[in-house]
Amino acid sequence: MLDWLVNDQGVEPHIPVIDKSQRDDGTFSRSDFTYDRAADLYRCPGGKELKQHRRAFRIDHPDVPPDDTYRYRASKADCDACVMKTRCCPNTPARKVTRSIYEEARDRAREIATTDAYVTSRRERKKVEMLFAHLKRILKLDRLRLRGPCGARDEFLLAATAQNLRKLAKLIPRRPLLRPEAPRPRRASACPPPQQRPFSTKSASCVLSPRSRHWTFTSRMLDREPPSFLQGHPGDPRRRAILALEAPAPEAQPTLARR
Repeated sequence: MLDWLVNDQGVEPHIPVIDKSQRDDGTFSRSDFTYDRAADLYRCPGGKELKQHRRAFRIDHPDVPPDDTYRYRASKADCDACVMKTRCCPNTPARKVTRSIYEEARDRAREIATTDAYVTSRRERKKVEMLFAHLKRILKLDRLRLRGPCGARDEFLLAATAQNLRKLAKLIPRRPLLRPEAPRPRRASACPPPQQRPFSTKSASCVLSPRSRHWTFTSRMLDREPPSFLQGHPGDPRRRAILALEAPAPEAQPTLARR
């Protein structure tokens, strides 16, 4: 894949390289060896050479190995006399290093991984991967229902359209929510509530039961605009109550003293 991107398509691979050559037992890894491209060999930390072949063959070996992996081996005499053998190959007579035939493309990907552009692309790549995860988990596009490439294209196009509409809805600015206004404080009334208002002839008021639907009229209201029921039926209880208030009080009769 990396060789096709780098050599055939000319694309810079911003892809992490899966490398299993690192060792965790304290011995040297493949990254500790230096590759000489011109001589096609590796050099160990002690300066010794690791080659593919150390003698001439009558029959030329194929350039590409069957498993797509080159093997570079050190000399047993060099490893036996090396002071760093315990840190390089303590359990084998000589050290061996493998190299893939696509290692040049892998090295190119490792170089790109150390740049700032790779950090930026890695951060942007998470947004694209999140969209695919959203299609599979939220929109339930875990499998396609239509057959053929045209059906798959149409179905994926509809799913992507729905996803874009969801994103556009989030970009529309929302109107600020109007907070409900606090209720205005009522003005304190100088007179008590109707159910507690006493009956007084001085104010010339007609106090009725609060459960009834009758209004309370005072002398000021009567002077300003006489109500309509005063001109109505003479038996109206409201009319009789107000007329009784306006009638003069009876004079007190003198009492006769007994002899």
